[in-house]
Amino acid sequence: MVISVMLDTIKAEEFKKTMSTFATGVTIISTIVDQELFGLTANSFTSVSLSPPLISFCLDNKSFSLKGFKQSKKFAISILAENQILLSQHFAKVHYDKFANIPYFLGEYSNCPLIEGAVSYIECDKINEYKAGDHIIFIGQVKSTIIQNNLKPLLYFSRSYRELK
Repeated sequence: MVISVMLDTIKAEEFKKTMSTFATGVTIISTIVDQELFGLTANSFTSVSLSPPLISFCLDNKSFSLKGFKQSKKFAISILAENQILLSQHFAKVHYDKFANIPYFLGEYSNCPLIEGAVSYIECDKINEYKAGDHIIFIGQVKSTIIQNNLKPLLYFSRSYRELK
């Protein structure tokens, strides 16, 4: 069945439904400000540029973590492994201390928390942020990476977690 919608303004639910047809990886993006840790699940993560190496992610204006990411000059990305669904769900919810009882280590470059057992890690300097609708787009310059080659990534498609086969 083909669904086609052409309106001047598309409804939020229809937009979400359409965007769910785009498979993405799942990340936890984190930062630290005055020893307070901030983290959230995001699939709005993407590469922006190779030279210099830049990435971006988007954060809702109403996010509890927004103040941390606006104040911090660094952030880090943990690209989740297929066995980390519960971590993804945990960081997608509002908690005061999301890192309590969560295995993590601090990145050597950024000092931001990185989730143990992830597929790979990226540490960045925040170089800019832009208001875009109900979100803020953060741009980071990549300063350090680590790859765990033996792991498969966690994927999200059609509002469900998926595995590579």
